[in-house]
Amino acid sequence: MPIDRMTAALAAHVAQLEDAGTAKGAESVVTKAHPPTAGRGPRFNLEGEGEREFIRMNSNSYLGLSLRPDIIAAEEGGAARFGAGPGAVRFISGTYEPHVALEKKLAGFHGREAGMIFSAAYATIMGTIGPTLLVAVVAPLNTAPNTPGMPSNQGSAAILFLSTCMIIVGYSFTAGDSVNLSNKFENANRTLQLQTND
Repeated sequence: MPIDRMTAALAAHVAQLEDAGTAKGAESVVTKAHPPTAGRGPRFNLEGEGEREFIRMNSNSYLGLSLRPDIIAAEEGGAARFGAGPGAVRFISGTYEPHVALEKKLAGFHGREAGMIFSAAYATIMGTIGPTLLVAVVAPLNTAPNTPGMPSNQGSAAILFLSTCMIIVGYSFTAGDSVNLSNKFENANRTLQLQTND
């Protein structure tokens, strides 16, 4: 697509968002953070708003812990020992003593033998659930014969157990036979159960 056509398409999309009142709008710049005080949570000053204080409703620090003096002191102590900033993700810059200590403490809190921390929710999902076997039902006659690793058999369809980018296990089932399909899922459920919580 030529750049002028793409620009026009994007401009039209943004205009639709603005008309609907769902466009993000101008960015607000935080100029100062005020710690929680008695009876109220943290407040923030924004650029161009003078001394007017705002409540931030879109932060993971919804308890205001990031502004607690003891948390700030602990972070300063960590920076003094290990340097400021991670430098890179743990896989690249290595595992530090605080990583191991936190994992042991979290595992103990939850009554587990071990634990693992991740840098973000996305990394957690991609590093745990993504590689776990996922079930996909492949329709007969068209998809199954074109699926790598599956036999070209027009008389059956397939249940595929997929990882992030490869087929781990494939089971064929009789096309149109719901009982046969149900039995395959029943056997799969006995093999693997995955439970997640936030």
